[in-house]
Amino acid sequence: MSDDIVISDAIRLDGCPFCGGGAIMQVRRFGMEGFDRFGAGCPECAMWFGWYETPEEAAERWNRRCPGQMIER
Repeated sequence: MSDDIVISDAIRLDGCPFCGGGAIMQVRRFGMEGFDRFGAGCPECAMWFGWYETPEEAAERWNRRCPGQMIER
């Protein structure tokens, strides 16, 4: 049995609102029971928006921003 976690190809992450870099999704295992949490962030400037129960929630939080506040590269 594999411990790999598959995150849907349908999840889209906007670029970083701080540096314009590409965003990634990470999975972390917490606690003795090994519950997983998902976080989206930027490996270029190390900005992360917390850990959430689903990859969809992490993507929603990462992609939420005010209009006109996206840095274009």
